[in-house]
Amino acid sequence: MTAHSKRLRALTIVPDALYVNRAADRQLERVIEEMGRPGYVLVARQMGKTNLLLHMKRSRERNGDTVCYFDLSTRHKTLRSFFRALIDAVCESLPEDALSEQIRLDREKGWEPNVEYDRHLRLLAGHRREGRLVILLDEIDSLIGVPYSDKVLAQIRSMYFARANHPIYEAVTYVLSGVAEPSDLIKDKNISPFNIGEKIYLENFSLSELSELVAKSGLIIGPDIVERVYYWTSGNPRMSWDVLSSLEDVQSSGELLTPQSVDLAVEKVYLRDYDRAPVDHIRTLVQSDRVLRDGIMSIHYGKGDALDDVVRSRLYLAGITTAPSENIEINNRITSAALTTEWLSRIGAGPASILEAARRHYGERDFSGAVRLFESFLDEASGSDSALGRVPLMEFGIALYHLQRFDEAQRQLQDSLSAEGLEELRPSILFYLASSKLKGGDPEASLETFEALSSEAGDFQNLARLGLCAALIAMSPSANSARIIEISQDIIASAIPQNGNEDRESELASSALYNLAQGYMAAGKIPEAIDALETALGVAPPDMAPSIYLTKISALGNTPGATAALRQITDILEQNLPIARRYGSTTLSFSKFTLGSLAAKAISLGDEDVAQRLILLAQKSLDEPSVGRVAVKILESSQSETEHSALLPLIEAGLSSARDDGLRPVDMLTLSKAAVASSPDAGKSIAFDRYVALVSENISDFSFEFSDGIICIGQFSFEVASGDRGRIEKVISFFDGHRDAFKKSQALIYAFYLNQKIVFFQSIQNNDAARICAQEIVDLLTDPTFSAELAEAGVQSLIKQIQDNAQSLLRIGAPDKFRRLKRNQLVRYLDTRTGQRKVAKFKKIEKEVRAGIFELELTKDLTSEET
Repeated sequence: MTAHSKRLRALTIVPDALYVNRAADRQLERVIEEMGRPGYVLVARQMGKTNLLLHMKRSRERNGDTVCYFDLSTRHKTLRSFFRALIDAVCESLPEDALSEQIRLDREKGWEPNVEYDRHLRLLAGHRREGRLVILLDEIDSLIGVPYSDKVLAQIRSMYFARANHPIYEAVTYVLSGVAEPSDLIKDKNISPFNIGEKIYLENFSLSELSELVAKSGLIIGPDIVERVYYWTSGNPRMSWDVLSSLEDVQSSGELLTPQSVDLAVEKVYLRDYDRAPVDHIRTLVQSDRVLRDGIMSIHYGKGDALDDVVRSRLYLAGITTAPSENIEINNRITSAALTTEWLSRIGAGPASILEAARRHYGERDFSGAVRLFESFLDEASGSDSALGRVPLMEFGIALYHLQRFDEAQRQLQDSLSAEGLEELRPSILFYLASSKLKGGDPEASLETFEALSSEAGDFQNLARLGLCAALIAMSPSANSARIIEISQDIIASAIPQNGNEDRESELASSALYNLAQGYMAAGKIPEAIDALETALGVAPPDMAPSIYLTKISALGNTPGATAALRQITDILEQNLPIARRYGSTTLSFSKFTLGSLAAKAISLGDEDVAQRLILLAQKSLDEPSVGRVAVKILESSQSETEHSALLPLIEAGLSSARDDGLRPVDMLTLSKAAVASSPDAGKSIAFDRYVALVSENISDFSFEFSDGIICIGQFSFEVASGDRGRIEKVISFFDGHRDAFKKSQALIYAFYLNQKIVFFQSIQNNDAARICAQEIVDLLTDPTFSAELAEAGVQSLIKQIQDNAQSLLRIGAPDKFRRLKRNQLVRYLDTRTGQRKVAKFKKIEKEVRAGIFELELTKDLTSEET
């Protein structure tokens, strides 16, 4: 008897003879043909992504393309070693290796890693024989957690933007593949996520595709058997292969295959010991992840449609569900049988393992994951922070700090100080505690701690001195200029790097030089400030240089030197656009705001060419179609009114072209509000009138928000100071027209607005209108609907003052000229806003009458005929 030659044996790489094309193969083929953007294969493990890439590699190489496959799961210690390994892989993919010696010599020149990589990639692309150069980066999720991940992804993105300058890149493209969402790869909120790639979901086989695999394998089985396999696997490639392989063994032993044979094979391979991939991997993930467990439970109980997109994505990438869509469901019956509600109820990661996982994520600088796990641990421990010791509390607090959750960071770090533990951790805890106070908007509260750490020798001494300078600058640079200069000079003396080989000292020195320049500028010593900034540019890391240039341009004013500096930094950015740090950013770190501020500076200097270049760079970097959308996205990431003011020229440019660009009404409203808040006095009234007009035109898209309340207070104060009664009444008319929404959304600010109105009405001796506002304040402050907001700590003294003023005014008891009118008496009145004459009961219009909006014309009793 002839021995059976097994076809569906365990294979790492599936040969072309057994490979079945799916929709993802066709989509990937199109993405490479178009060369417009990178492909991003997003898929769970064991779904065939590596075979998809390798099959494509074989196919493209037959057509004359050069394809380099690079597995990122092999870690490299530094960015330089990573880029060099990738260049070496590309070299090996080329037909001849004539450039290796030139590349070796270039590597001795000391170029920055990204510059070296860029030049060598262009060199290699120019020496390919024909066709395209396709770089496949598999296991891209391995970059998460390594310190240089953002720089790798930024380099990939910048290549597509550099095609205008380097046409050779038209023949180069990337394909990325992994089990992480693109949004997870670059997480810093100040920069654009890696969103230029086209997602490619690698889904299960269809029934016809599964039948094609059976035909290619040479198995002789009926359609009922194939359908039963599909019943269990839903076409999951790995599961289908393993079940069919088991059936091949059964058939080779001489047994007749039946649908029951399929059930027995599934039981044997997957549902007996649950130790075969991908089931074993999925169950391991679920055991340690409460979010996955809760999501699966929701699906089992028919509530999967309530899951948010983040949970849906995590379930998909864990291999539990099909690709994210409206109708989410477990991938197949095997997976569902391995994740029963009974099993889910029994298992659950205990608090100790959750804490261990949290600390592991912290050590890998995955602060978002660390915070999620620390919070999960506290949930399991009934929310008691005392369950954490000093070290985990410190790590929790520092992780929160890096996520810019400064109030929460302060609480955890303060608890860490009180907890028992290693005393040598104290400086680290104090530094991050003070930094949380500073960045949380309370620089004065950080001073004492920074002062103390600044006098203690150790790793945090110079960092604390930088923090101290930042606090003094935030409080009052002019009042503190001498101190800022003194501290900065002390840091510089100890931190200037020798031979430029210490990154940390470079960052310290450039930050100190920047602070020194701030001190000089506050003291009116502009030449000294410019010298300090020039020195800072000589030692600053690449991602800090743009902010230093921005300050230098501001210091130079409206001069040719400023224009020249602006062109220098624009040239640099076009060659290599840096990215913001995912964590550990400083005031000088590159961000969307830096790029937007440079564009705004170019507009204000009247350099249209540079302005357009920077705006185009921002559009490409942020993946936005217009200057208006660029401005909106940058505003969303900026933190303060000061930052909005720096962006004002860009905001105005966005508004000027808004209608031509088809900007959405909600975006136009965002820009118009920012313009009102940040305009100088000379332009405030014009900006406010535009804001009012846009609200009127787009009332269906308008909802009264906190920013509108702030505009109300600011604009009212401005117009009162200007003394233009007509302008004041326009502000009152607009915001009174939104009274209900204003009061409902921001009771405290509305009470302050009423108090402002009282002061104004009293100044023009309209005591009746003032008393109406006073009564409304009393009613508002005693209304239980608003008690929660008005009970917030820190505003009680202001509320008491407003309430006392209102009650005092009501107690004065001024003669009421309307005291003879009965509340139900019909009166005829003139609406001064429209000129219309109407009749109503006095109680219905009393507020408007007393405010002077309506004027009474007839106060006698009206007959029904007159009515």
